[in-house]
Amino acid sequence: LVSGDPIGPRAALPGLLGELCGFAEARGLAIGVLGASEELAELAAAAGFGSFYIGDEAIVDLAAFSLEGRSIRKVRQAVTRARKAGYTATVQRMGDLSEGALRELEDLSERWRGDEPERGFSMAIDSLRGEHLSESLVVVARDAEGAARGFLHFAPCYGRAAMSLGLMRRDRDTVNGLTEYLVVSAIEMLRERGVEEISLNFAAFARLLRDPNGLGERALGR
Repeated sequence: LVSGDPIGPRAALPGLLGELCGFAEARGLAIGVLGASEELAELAAAAGFGSFYIGDEAIVDLAAFSLEGRSIRKVRQAVTRARKAGYTATVQRMGDLSEGALRELEDLSERWRGDEPERGFSMAIDSLRGEHLSESLVVVARDAEGAARGFLHFAPCYGRAAMSLGLMRRDRDTVNGLTEYLVVSAIEMLRERGVEEISLNFAAFARLLRDPNGLGERALGR
């Protein structure tokens, strides 16, 4: 399984891909590529590979985002519902959190997982502790009594004004739409901090739902 593009001179990629195919064929191996660039995908297609769409990274342009319009009506309703229920949101650097605040978020994570262990996934950060997380941000939703009921954790993408979602947690008995409220609150507050885009990570089969091409994709989307 090839994850991402090979590292090295671009001119060497066709030969490298040919060597890989020969290596696999001699040993009876199948080759899969995940997360390839368009350039590598074109080279792979020329070498006889097929492609299968599985989804997109969900990127939000913070400057362009708005709650106006029919297409985002359900999100707007969720945000209104949470605000009417008395929820408020704040954003803080992880490095500025007190020990008590950190434990509150960890307790919330444990309630979310229940009996399940913290497994993480390919784009998740599996802990809230560590010096390497000090510059990351956490957006916390609190109820009318001031208790933390949900949070989103964002890691910075160094070299650009962007951040990526690392953890998403909430109490299971919170108001319907709290996650949408957290995402919108994060967009509004991170935009004020100069962040230009955020990644909400992977959206499986998003294009089939958003912009299907042909009858087959429309059927799959439905």
